[in-house]
Amino acid sequence: MKYVGHFPISNPALKKGRHSEEARPWRVIKDPSRAFLSAQFRTVDLISGGFDQGTIFQHIKTGERRVTDRTGIARAIPPARRISRRAARRRSNRRTHAIH
Repeated sequence: MKYVGHFPISNPALKKGRHSEEARPWRVIKDPSRAFLSAQFRTVDLISGGFDQGTIFQHIKTGERRVTDRTGIARAIPPARRISRRAARRRSNRRTHAIH
């Protein structure tokens, strides 16, 4: 049995010689407690929860991000909408005209 840190590896993917990135594709990129920063986890670990609120995970291959809510379960972050320059100008003009 192999060990990673203090934890024994019992994941079948690692026993087959696959990379740890494939077995644990989620990396912590922001952690309020700083206990798990840069650690990697399985999808099952994210579903089971137990992380502090505001912990952000990023998938190594896809770049998808998930953030934990107050229950400790990681939820998907919706992708940000891109706003064109023209739309941004229109928004800023509305604000200046509304003030006057």
